[in-house]
Amino acid sequence: LNSTGGFITPKGKKRWTKTGKDSPPPQPSPADKNSRAKAGKKRKTNPKDSIQSASKKGKTASNIPKLASATFQDLKIGEELGVGRNGSFFRVSWKGSDYALKQFDIRKDGVKRFENELTAYLRLEKAWGKLVPRPHFLSETPSGGVKFLGLQLGSTDADSSVDDSDFWDEWHRSHQVLERDYGIRHNDAENGHNTIFIDDGTGHHRQLAIIDFESWEDLLD
Repeated sequence: LNSTGGFITPKGKKRWTKTGKDSPPPQPSPADKNSRAKAGKKRKTNPKDSIQSASKKGKTASNIPKLASATFQDLKIGEELGVGRNGSFFRVSWKGSDYALKQFDIRKDGVKRFENELTAYLRLEKAWGKLVPRPHFLSETPSGGVKFLGLQLGSTDADSSVDDSDFWDEWHRSHQVLERDYGIRHNDAENGHNTIFIDDGTGHHRQLAIIDFESWEDLLD
């Protein structure tokens, strides 16, 4: 979801960002994994209202009421930013502003991926524009065979002051918050995958944001 482009790794797995980091994050120990899992399960007894509405067992979101609906013909689709498992990602202009447009091909395996993405964003509403890019609109082709999610544009470029250790510290903190506060464990985040930097709203700082919630583990189940 960025102006510098995503790409396919040699194994064909989607990676939307080039972090420039040579060292993968330290792998959590079994004890760490168990403690995070237990923490996620404890939250099930007292979830927030926004989480309750999106995480009932067997329930998935097919819409986010707060998002606008964009007519497909009104979207001015530009350059391709990347290619993923189910479709492509484009820069798009809508109502005078630029966004990242994520495509879900329903004719393939896009239905489940689309529902997973919306369910995650619904649960993460309080983290929009902070931990994750802010979603802005939904759209689809006239036939309904391809659905789209319009998101805040990000960048692969961090502040010049961010070095490797700072990046991985922030990466770990972000995923800890994702699991602890929202009960979501990302299934495709190894080695910094699916990470971009977004404007924090002040115009002076870029912060790390997690993207691509087509596949995730629900710690509240």
